[in-house]
Amino acid sequence: MALTFGAGIALAGCATIPRVYSENELSSVGRACGLAAGELVQEEDEPRLVFLFRQGPSRSQVSCVKEWSRKRKLTLALVNMNWTDNAASQ
Repeated sequence: MALTFGAGIALAGCATIPRVYSENELSSVGRACGLAAGELVQEEDEPRLVFLFRQGPSRSQVSCVKEWSRKRKLTLALVNMNWTDNAASQ
């Protein structure tokens, strides 16, 4: 009985869902890492992921966000944006 109870508590500790950070908190982290507002995003549907949307982020920016996310047991998803100007090509 005690073994079952102990195993249940251990598993419950592994199943905790990471918290969802507010836009202000993510903007603060983004600024500290040299990003613009809105380039660091976390979705409520998948709170374990933090998305970095930026065209050509520097290694130091990626490293900074990666370090922050690891400390919080989050996974960084890097989305490298390639913006094109369709009007200029026409």
